[in-house]
Amino acid sequence: MTDALSPCPRPGDNSRDSCIDGDCPMNLMIQCEREDDGRWLAEVPELAGVLTYGPSSEAAAAAAQILALRVLADRLEHDEA
Repeated sequence: MTDALSPCPRPGDNSRDSCIDGDCPMNLMIQCEREDDGRWLAEVPELAGVLTYGPSSEAAAAAAQILALRVLADRLEHDEA
């Protein structure tokens, strides 16, 4: 791992300024790092196990965002939120 972790570009900015039912949206940081072999690693440190690879920082960040949403949906489905 060569470079320091830095925020990835956000795939599609879907942020909202409003709250639903008094609950404000959760903002999670996606961090990217370029590996020695050229692959990009993206992770969401706040969610254990959300770590993905991709050929570009954008691809790795998009995969991490998808995985993070799946993890959050699974937690909600199993009352672990």
